[in-house]
Amino acid sequence: MSEIPSLKETDASRIIIGGKAMRQIYCTISKYAKFADTILLVGETGVGKDLIAHEIHRLSDRKDNLFKLVSLSALSNTLLESELFGHVKGAFTGADKDKTGVIEAADGGTLYFPEISEIPQSIQLKLLDFTQYRMFNKVGQDHWERTKRVDVRLIFATNEDPEECVRIKKLREDFYYRINKYIISIPPLRERREEIGPLAEHFAKVYGKRLFRKEVNISREAIELLKQYHWPGNVRELEGMIEREIITLSTELGEDKKKKNGISLDVKHLELLKNRNINRESHRLSIHFSSSEDFPSWKAYLRECKRLYFEEVLRRTGGDRSETVRMAGLSERGLRYILRDFGNSE
Repeated sequence: MSEIPSLKETDASRIIIGGKAMRQIYCTISKYAKFADTILLVGETGVGKDLIAHEIHRLSDRKDNLFKLVSLSALSNTLLESELFGHVKGAFTGADKDKTGVIEAADGGTLYFPEISEIPQSIQLKLLDFTQYRMFNKVGQDHWERTKRVDVRLIFATNEDPEECVRIKKLREDFYYRINKYIISIPPLRERREEIGPLAEHFAKVYGKRLFRKEVNISREAIELLKQYHWPGNVRELEGMIEREIITLSTELGEDKKKKNGISLDVKHLELLKNRNINRESHRLSIHFSSSEDFPSWKAYLRECKRLYFEEVLRRTGGDRSETVRMAGLSERGLRYILRDFGNSE
């Protein structure tokens, strides 16, 4: 297994390279980090886009300057434009002084936009102009008054098919073709199963040392069991599962056994969790096909799948709306509409 040697052993944010796919991706990361000023990351939720964005910054000559993740889904268009580009005094109600936006503040550094399909089209147009010229107007500034050129790397990401987003007009076509010159596509974990073992071992080591100052080993049989699961939440789901199982196992063992034998995850510790996941998914969907006379219509089945999906996302996020919006790739408004449709307006 090839790893990133300059990162600490207990650093949960390191990139683990356990197979051909990640080796190829890391080669691309290393190359793009040297010269590409606009990069697009494409991959499902949980595959590691945030880590890759950080790694591009770390490998570049910008590494000592600001790296800023810019989340846009919770802001109105006016506030969003002000957050990005800044504003001049009197630009709108409450603008009682000039403000520097994150783009100007990140001069020499990197800005990371995690979900481009949720950026309003008016802001996409402003970003299109900035991406081309690296110059902009603050909100309320006369159009002919240009700021100085800002040297900032832009990394965009999406968990959706960007060409489909263009087709359904979530993304402006001209904006997409401006930012897609350098694309890094990250395949889901189920398509790179050779990574599951190295990742599980890494997370076990990280959380064992962090939580209990103990080495945690995972048996070969347990790793084979992990490889059989399809991991809809990708690397993020695997990491969360390993962390939870280490906490549970440590509580069950007690201090005396831990001191004597250390901590080890085996099939018996993981099988119940895996079976619970598989059985829950299988049962909850198969109940709709229990008899031919109850066979649902296509629309009814899709609606039920949608309900189950959002129940699961809310369960995993503990009901945290911001994290739910991020995980599902929605806007705050979109999530409210969906929950209201299913009778949940909390």
